[in-house]
Amino acid sequence: MNRFVFALSAIALGIGTTSAFAASGCSGDFSRVDGRWIADPSCQRAVAQSIASTMHERIGRGPGEETHGEFCRRNGDDIRADGYCSAYKY
Repeated sequence: MNRFVFALSAIALGIGTTSAFAASGCSGDFSRVDGRWIADPSCQRAVAQSIASTMHERIGRGPGEETHGEFCRRNGDDIRADGYCSAYKY
């Protein structure tokens, strides 16, 4: 019974994370506008936030949060963060 409850909660967690991207209209780094896919900074930021959350980090300016540059220096080689971090590469 415990395995069944664990499986259901894992499925619910997966549905919750994908619905956040679906609700915002994002598919990865891109947003659909007038029938075309365009690179969208807010979608890129959402991808970067999800990468940071998997590593138990936060991107922002508050205490205990990484700045955008710090995040990109540490995760710039991650292909998922490539669109977001392209402005921070030197």
